[in-house]
Amino acid sequence: MIRIRHNGVERSVEAEGFGSLADLVRFCCEEGGLGEEVVVDCRVNGMALDEERIANLAAVPIDQIAELEMETRAPAAIALSSLSSSRDYTDRVREAFQRTASLLREGKVEDANQLYADAIDALSVLVYAISTAGQQLGETAEPLCRVHAEVNPWLDELLQAQQIRDWVRVADYLEYEVEPILADWGRRIDGVRRECGEAVHV
Repeated sequence: MIRIRHNGVERSVEAEGFGSLADLVRFCCEEGGLGEEVVVDCRVNGMALDEERIANLAAVPIDQIAELEMETRAPAAIALSSLSSSRDYTDRVREAFQRTASLLREGKVEDANQLYADAIDALSVLVYAISTAGQQLGETAEPLCRVHAEVNPWLDELLQAQQIRDWVRVADYLEYEVEPILADWGRRIDGVRRECGEAVHV
């Protein structure tokens, strides 16, 4: 018998018939009427599982499990949470590009290039997060699924300007092309969050 605490609800389940911890988690979600859920936290016999083991619950046998405590969330809820974080991150990336443009206009090219490189790395993370959340939320988030395709054209434009060391052109492009695009991404994220019923403070 395994004592289970799932999202705060306690129950006991016979271990027989379950091949792995993944099977048991699936059973608990179905019995709770939750449908497909993602495990976000899991403790077995009081010991927390790390992210790698949580991602591979099918490899965790249950024959030695006496107590299981876990928290699960719907994929859509996780996607919305990711979008909330992405919204804040979008503003920070915008600010980094704005600061880059200012440094270039001040002639501080070395400082600007370092900040630009960091901002591009942050942009890659942002695009992935927005696109992934958009795919998870389905048709409601269709406006977010286009961000990946929108990035490459202006990255190419910036690269060309950098290669010929046209820093005024880089600064102009960051301020007058990139900044409005990122602002639009923020508005799209807010719109999707509203469509999904999440409170949005602007």
